[in-house]
Amino acid sequence: LVRRSNDGLILKQAFNHWLIDWLSNKTTDDDAMVLMALFDSFDRTGASAVDVVELASGLSVLCKG
Repeated sequence: LVRRSNDGLILKQAFNHWLIDWLSNKTTDDDAMVLMALFDSFDRTGASAVDVVELASGLSVLCKG
């Protein structure tokens, strides 16, 4: 699972590390840029962290929900 801060936010760096691990460390520099853009699209407040609402909203859009 992704580590969260004490206030329940998922930090950008933790999100990135989790995705790289999940993808079995087979990411390229281009992949990393796409992953950071994905996180940034979830991070509606620009705080370099996402809360549960931002994450759920972003995943919903990705899943065409």
